[in-house]
Amino acid sequence: MSTLPRVVTPVATPLKIERRVRRHHSPEPPAWVGYLFIAPNFLGFALFTLVPLVFALALAFTRWDIVSGFGGIRWAGLQNFADLRADER
Repeated sequence: MSTLPRVVTPVATPLKIERRVRRHHSPEPPAWVGYLFIAPNFLGFALFTLVPLVFALALAFTRWDIVSGFGGIRWAGLQNFADLRADER
């Protein structure tokens, strides 16, 4: 036997590694939290701006008298724009 003291090196166990990782969390919240705050604005923008805009664009290419309801919508294509150009008023 030798008289030198035995040096023990600590071995990191998975539990110790897990604790070490948990200690260094950023105080910043995850990115999805920010999206939750913005979501009502996006929803309102889509509902009150994008939906009417797309609907108006689709109506520009159709013939529709509102009295007949949604069943009276007929595809006209570019004929509406040709009629507009030919009208002398």
